Amino acid sequence: MVLMDQKGVKIHAIIRQAHMHKFIKMLKAGMCYIFKNLLVAQTDPKFRATHHNYKLSFMGNTTVTDFVDDKIPTIDYQFMSFHDITTSGDEKYLIDVIGHLIQRSDTKGIPKDGKTHKLMDLILQDLEGIKLNCTLWDTFAEDIDVFFANHNQGESVIIILQYCRIKTYNGKNNITNSYYGTTMTINPKSKECEDYKEKLAMRDELFTQSVSHISSQRSIFISVDLLQTNRMTIADVVESTTVANGALLAKVIEIESEDKWWYESCVTCFKKVETSGTTFYCLNCDTMVMAVPRFRVQVKVIDDTGSASFVMFDRVIAQLLGRSASDIITGLRKEKLIGLFPREFDALIDKTFLFKVDISSLNVAKKWSVYTVNTMSNDDDLIQQFRTLQSLMHLDDEDDNSVENNAPQQDDNLKDFIIDCEEVTPSSKSLKKKTAEDVQDYNLSDDGATQMSSTKVLKKIKIENE
Repeated sequence: MVLMDQKGVKIHAIIRQAHMHKFIKMLKAGMCYIFKNLLVAQTDPKFRATHHNYKLSFMGNTTVTDFVDDKIPTIDYQFMSFHDITTSGDEKYLIDVIGHLIQRSDTKGIPKDGKTHKLMDLILQDLEGIKLNCTLWDTFAEDIDVFFANHNQGESVIIILQYCRIKTYNGKNNITNSYYGTTMTINPKSKECEDYKEKLAMRDELFTQSVSHISSQRSIFISVDLLQTNRMTIADVVESTTVANGALLAKVIEIESEDKWWYESCVTCFKKVETSGTTFYCLNCDTMVMAVPRFRVQVKVIDDTGSASFVMFDRVIAQLLGRSASDIITGLRKEKLIGLFPREFDALIDKTFLFKVDISSLNVAKKWSVYTVNTMSNDDDLIQQFRTLQSLMHLDDEDDNSVENNAPQQDDNLKDFIIDCEEVTPSSKSLKKKTAEDVQDYNLSDDGATQMSSTKVLKKIKIENE
């Protein structure tokens, strides 16, 4: 246990097994006591719950007396920054952490010491944008599951862990709960949490407050797949004359399917269905079917060789957002915002992603200029691995003279990139929105087999900032 005095000084205290029966029922966290006849000893150099050089041990003749003192706070947090944890954190000490949850995995059963323990992986982010992996065991993992059973998806999730541990795995510092000392609170009604929420709200444009759902096995597969796929650029994709797939880094600059970002799909084959009132007919199955909403989100992306339109279907978007299309539509209806564009997609804009893109026979033979995203990730570590593997620079780090090599110049006064000249309006420097209504008569599915052809001329133009 950890004891704290009026000055906020904390010290590690232990009760040995022989005396446990005497003291365990007398002590309660958050209460004040007067202790007498405690043994003072030096701390264990391998494990120190606090930074104090000494620890206290309860003895058989130790006495405990209830005491009321308003000068001793019930809870006193000493938060360690994510930067310090990841760069110089020491496994010997217990630490306090506060951050908002951005990703969580399924609860898994792990056999250990003849028992099956529950485990959940989380990714926390702080107000500086630094991410930290967190592993929770047993009741802590269960508490997260219970919380999300009744959680409002639009609300940020602030987690405070007190007296958790730093663990180094694969050369990286992560955190985990200590079995007996850690306390965890989720969105507590405390000054620390409210202050954090206010600061987070001020950074709303920079940080996503939604929580996506990750599968560890799926995440590992995606990482390997993206790193092992042949690297391409947007120019390579657009100019390809063969069916292929490639991995590329690109920045999302616009959502092109704001008016219609989902479609009604057959529950059997996932193809788009024809709607007549409350009934649905699937051409592929040739019968009346049940239908569910599925994502179809089209975006404009750029890299240093040009721009292109990518389309992302249900599996990719649901994994990225951690929510289904049906879930988002239900939420919009409850808030009477059904005609508005979901704010969850704001997290895509001006973000760089690592994409695996399919170049289909439709793209090659029919010159269809929208390419289907097979997999995508914005994981910083994965993107850095890809950059290192391919010896790439950051999109914003290109030489200012790159325009001579037909690369875009990313400065404050000029944007120079390849765009579809048929989508530029004379009165606007932005690209015209292309909605799913433009392809509503064609067959949609997650395989990207959109039955439509288009031949367009690409021209290089310059758009000056206003």
